[in-house]
Amino acid sequence: MASGGDEERGTSRLLLKLKEAIDLGRFYEAHQLMRTINFRYRSANKVPELEDLLIRTAVTLLDTEQYESGSDVANMLTKLYLENSIPVQENRIANLTTLVEKMKDSPERVMFIANTMEWCGNNLDMSGQFNFMVAQIHVKQGMYQEAWKHLIRMSDGSMMSKLLLEIIAKTSISPQEVDVVIAILVLTLISGQRILVAESVFSELMKTSCPSIAITPLINAMRFIIDASKTSDALVYKSIKQIYWPSLNREPNLLRLVNSIGKIIFKIPVPNQNSQRNGFMANLFNALAQPDSPQAQPSTSSNTEPLTLD
Repeated sequence: MASGGDEERGTSRLLLKLKEAIDLGRFYEAHQLMRTINFRYRSANKVPELEDLLIRTAVTLLDTEQYESGSDVANMLTKLYLENSIPVQENRIANLTTLVEKMKDSPERVMFIANTMEWCGNNLDMSGQFNFMVAQIHVKQGMYQEAWKHLIRMSDGSMMSKLLLEIIAKTSISPQEVDVVIAILVLTLISGQRILVAESVFSELMKTSCPSIAITPLINAMRFIIDASKTSDALVYKSIKQIYWPSLNREPNLLRLVNSIGKIIFKIPVPNQNSQRNGFMANLFNALAQPDSPQAQPSTSSNTEPLTLD
């Protein structure tokens, strides 16, 4: 049976081989060595040493376009964090975000992001920061649907407002459609019973000097829907729907969300809905209004039902 000293010397030799393999461009060998070192360090509970090594190795592999190997090493890092209850800290979030940006869009990157979100848990500040930075990466890469998924997981109204304006600026959304995008964000949050977050981001958007944000009847409807949702006043909600029906009827996904809010917040039965969607706007908002389920967040109501948009 190997002694502790033998194991230390064996690991040291592996580290030298890892450095040599990377320096000589033998990346497959480097990946396999990193797997072995990962196992040994975890068995010896050398978490800080392993954390540093995994970060450096993942960055090196990704920078040399070894995307599959680099992403695998990056996922070793998130598993280390999850399985050892490593504290969620700003410097770690920054390192993980750097790795997301270096990865190619792939199932491995999706897993990496999901693991990071699980690790963040209920730390809303850190998860919000991660979501914001990852969403900015997706906007930069033209992946607006992915950016939207992270946007609706956030809780900071100021950050959400900034991000939404970035998405609007980078896409082909016309000035006449901006109020619909804002409405879909507000209604999506309310239907997820995140009324205070909806109020916060709406308030921040109304403060901006963005020329594309105009006070339209649809924007006014959002103000009243937020207020009604805070009191769960079904009669007021029905009146809002009736008064602002022409605006709410501009886009099928608006109606779907409005009806879902009626069911979830106000206990109003959902009417039969025509699920037919055609054209650019319908396709765009069908993508934006149906992101992956956001993380559970505190709501203003303790009587909740799951969100059902279809």
